[in-house]
Amino acid sequence: MAGRQVVWFHRARAAIWLIIGALSFPLGWANSVVLVWIASLYANVSTDWGAAEAADDRDICDRLDRIEKLLTELRGLHAPPPNDRTQERPAMAVRAKFRCNSVTFNGDPTDANTSRSYTLTPVYDTSTPENARFTKATPWGELKLNVDNPEARFEPGQFYYVDFTPAD
Repeated sequence: MAGRQVVWFHRARAAIWLIIGALSFPLGWANSVVLVWIASLYANVSTDWGAAEAADDRDICDRLDRIEKLLTELRGLHAPPPNDRTQERPAMAVRAKFRCNSVTFNGDPTDANTSRSYTLTPVYDTSTPENARFTKATPWGELKLNVDNPEARFEPGQFYYVDFTPAD
């Protein structure tokens, strides 16, 4: 049943029950099995009917389907264009400026083949225009490297550019 029909059906059912209850006294049903039987029948039928109405969720499902369709259409209006693989995006390249803060030798410091651990942090300095740009782009962080190559050396206090590009 549709919404208004359900309301009127329930109102009519309540009115019928009110009439049966009012008539039970003059008809002598007030203390009889007939009244109990009518009340029991009414309770069972109304409970089953109510459960059937509650289980009938077609209207709700239809509404949800319409809402989902509208949302999909709205997303389509604001969605980014599909990824066109024929137009490659340029590779991301980021350059950062780091300062070597410390070096730790992992063995004998006089041995050139001893591995070293370096700690570098981004430049945080606004005294020059270049450093101010790097400070704004990479205000904090830390880079730790363990190096075994005797030719690769970083000096504490020295600044270094670090370039990040995607690897294939």
